[in-house]
Amino acid sequence: MALCTMKRTLLAGLLLVAGVLTSGVTECRAGEGPRITQLAALDGGRVLVLTTEKGGVYLAQGQGWRRAGGAPELFVHRAAASRGGRVHMATSQGLYVFRDGVWDKAAAGAFAGFFPDADGAQALLHFWGLGLHILDARGMTQESLQLLREASAREEALAREEEELRRQMALLPRGDAATLDEKRAVMRVYQQWQDVQRRLEEAAGQARAGEPRPVMEGLPDGAFVSGAARRGDGWVAGVFGHGTFALSADRRRWEPLGHGLPGPWVLAVEAAPWGAVYAGLYGAGLHVLAPGATVWERVDGVPGDSTVQGVSFGRDGQVLVATREHGALFSPDGGRTWPGPGGGPEGNVQGVAVGDDGSLWAGLWEGGLFVSTDGGTTWRPCERLEY
Repeated sequence: MALCTMKRTLLAGLLLVAGVLTSGVTECRAGEGPRITQLAALDGGRVLVLTTEKGGVYLAQGQGWRRAGGAPELFVHRAAASRGGRVHMATSQGLYVFRDGVWDKAAAGAFAGFFPDADGAQALLHFWGLGLHILDARGMTQESLQLLREASAREEALAREEEELRRQMALLPRGDAATLDEKRAVMRVYQQWQDVQRRLEEAAGQARAGEPRPVMEGLPDGAFVSGAARRGDGWVAGVFGHGTFALSADRRRWEPLGHGLPGPWVLAVEAAPWGAVYAGLYGAGLHVLAPGATVWERVDGVPGDSTVQGVSFGRDGQVLVATREHGALFSPDGGRTWPGPGGGPEGNVQGVAVGDDGSLWAGLWEGGLFVSTDGGTTWRPCERLEY
């Protein structure tokens, strides 16, 4: 498929998802604020808040949320937090990483998503028009990025040196007419050129070490990947309109993994700390794939007609679900029990997050961020602070 056609297909998928998520929402009572698209839990009880604004990246903690200083002035498609305090943001103008208070552009290109595993060791990258790629996410730290930059700089310098040696060899006399000294000069330049070639290959290999590798075989053409999660040694991905797929440990081909799902309209795929993978569907509730299982099962505590747009997990078994129709739904025990809805934010909940301090967060498409510090019994609006 031509690149421009793939881009149009992906854009159509994104617009379709956006239309699904914003139609028929209830009246919001959260007050004014930017439209929230995603939440991600950070360390120290903080939460990253993404909005539809250009440069709309916020940090929330306690009772307030404010713009994240130094964030790139770009529209962010998806963010992901991993261990070590790193945050990756997929944008149309590159992949950005945030660590130790510093934002850095990790890779050039147009990105629709970034899906790391729990340890931050590997990740799937979703390129606009180019599909899914896998990479060693440990190569996206500030230190390794600097090493990659240095390798790239060495590669460029050696390429220039090689070109200069080629020019010198072309100018030197050769053949029977050349003197002995001239032939020795040719040999010296040739040996230098061989050494530069060897070092150039080494530098090029180091520069390519952090590049992602495509993994698209088995997925539908123009697949819009709505979510992906690590499962054992492989991966599970949700493709909007096509269901879910599994990538085995050898990372050669995706295979359909949709048994038990009532439809193909997958909006979210997330892995829980206890090894289960959850899939949220449009109008069909929440489903779980237990460790080692091959058939999805519906989570009874989430209404079967719910549009599930996000799932977040806590280290003590908490499950927090974002729905369009029923607000934020919470289970304190890994999905075994679900206290009835009520008292939570009213509206189209787009993003949820469970803080490492046990706090619960819900962000609304209509605008407004809510927090609960008593296990979802009561919720209160979080104040948007100015600089």
